[in-house]
Amino acid sequence: TMFFTRLTPGSEPEFILFSTAHFIAVLFSMFLLLYFLYKLPKLKTSKYEPFVRYFIVIYLLFSSLYKQYYLLKWNVPWYAHLPNATCGLAIVTASLMFITKKRIYFVITFYWGWGAFLALLFPNMLEGPTKYYFYQFYLRHFLIVLSSFYMIKVFDKKIFKSDYKTYVSITLPIALIGLFLSLLINDLDNLNMMYMTEPPVKNIILDYVYSFGHAIYAFFWITVALLLGYLWQLPFYKRNV
Repeated sequence: TMFFTRLTPGSEPEFILFSTAHFIAVLFSMFLLLYFLYKLPKLKTSKYEPFVRYFIVIYLLFSSLYKQYYLLKWNVPWYAHLPNATCGLAIVTASLMFITKKRIYFVITFYWGWGAFLALLFPNMLEGPTKYYFYQFYLRHFLIVLSSFYMIKVFDKKIFKSDYKTYVSITLPIALIGLFLSLLINDLDNLNMMYMTEPPVKNIILDYVYSFGHAIYAFFWITVALLLGYLWQLPFYKRNV
């Protein structure tokens, strides 16, 4: 049906920032996030906890494969399959985190959560609410944000002040690799890895900085990413470590 069809890559977006559908989706997402933060501790003693956890893994991986299938269908260049943001990588780390419960996956998924949170507030997609992908986009990014909170609330995982160094040491090299590949391939329609060569959405501040050139924009975007990661941890980290 038309509900499950996706728009052609590069076509005119149906989704409009700051539209009624956008505001409703953001408000609903924030309500759900607060609701689940309140309810998640109940899973600690629930026999259904593993089912919930593995359902999230299955859905996250399905959403990633669905996106790759869409790109294959339209025969885009190979480099268009590379992740354009940390959200694509966070699907992998969140899945590994839920399966193994290893702390390194929890830490990096937690910090990359700010990117998924921003995607909930300012989505970069073509489809509007008449299409299935609109809802998949929101659910995928919602689950990325929720996944690390799940580990905090259900398994008592903690973020320590020193974990910020882990975030920087992993995210900074990935951002620089993204910048290098995007500039090397020079095809912004198909590759803007980690949004290092162009703003992900129309934004007065980012567009102004971008007008000064790639280098200034890339430095500014890295600075913003490091700052947002630092601010994201503040309500959670344990100051005594």
